[in-house]
Amino acid sequence: MSDSIFTTMENIEREAQLIVEEYEEQIQEAKLKSERELSQLLQERQAYYQKEYEQLAQQLSSDKQALDQEVADKIQANEQTIQQVSMNYKEEFVEKIVSRVVAYYGH
Repeated sequence: MSDSIFTTMENIEREAQLIVEEYEEQIQEAKLKSERELSQLLQERQAYYQKEYEQLAQQLSSDKQALDQEVADKIQANEQTIQQVSMNYKEEFVEKIVSRVVAYYGH
């Protein structure tokens, strides 16, 4: 009878060991599955943010080009205004210079 009890105990111990191994295997599988899901989610997020970054960088580049063009247009308009003002007042400037020279040195 003691052999029977001992055999039964050994059988119970083996079953318990199999259950423990089964749980450990399930834990490993769950861990690997979680790591794969996390890795996939990370890749998806990185792809999303990379795409968004590229769109923003392109928009900023377009905005910068538009601002550069606007500045160049304003500079050109200002230069034209300066030239126009200079042309309008050129005769007046010449007359003032001649008047001062005549006033200072005589006829």
